[in-house]
Amino acid sequence: MNPGSAGGTPAPQVHEKPTGLGGCPARENPFRAERVEALRFRLGERGWAELIARLEALSGRGAIVGPRGSGKTTLWLELAARLRGAGREVKLLWADGSERLSRERLGLWLEAARGTRATLFVDGADRLGLGQWWRLRLATRRAGGLVTTQHRVGRRATLYRCATEAALFRELVAELLAPTGNVAWLPSAELDRVFGSCGGDIRRALRVLYDR
Repeated sequence: MNPGSAGGTPAPQVHEKPTGLGGCPARENPFRAERVEALRFRLGERGWAELIARLEALSGRGAIVGPRGSGKTTLWLELAARLRGAGREVKLLWADGSERLSRERLGLWLEAARGTRATLFVDGADRLGLGQWWRLRLATRRAGGLVTTQHRVGRRATLYRCATEAALFRELVAELLAPTGNVAWLPSAELDRVFGSCGGDIRRALRVLYDR
């Protein structure tokens, strides 16, 4: 007699809902780039009010600091959008992909900065050498503000320090998986392992899940 049967009648087969996402087309992958880029920074309205108040207290000049994949650029972009929505003129200055900022890119930054009253948002300020940094500071002395992203504390007063933790990674994964109805795709212990293997870099860890 099979377990769970009565009177010799076979018990009905119970199939658990599969939790795999294998073979998912790229356009349907819940971890595809446009979905990851659409994630919002977890700060809340009170947190945003406090952040903007601190920026004002720093005369519009400060650094968003944190390791790779901790959400610096996400926060930087959202802060720029909020200031623009409040009627402030904002200019975004992006670094190139090199370890040190190229002479050509620095020239573009200096040209955009000279004489402007806008608040300048500089992504990747720690790619600047010391001489390049002082040239940028000189060019932005009349600007309405200067907000940078960088991996280490220094050069600017710290406006906000970004950090990651496994619980945040699990929360983001659940948000990305929610439309698929498959939030339990991987157990929490495995997500924590992926997070740890990527050194806490959430962006890198989400790329690992995309490949899976």
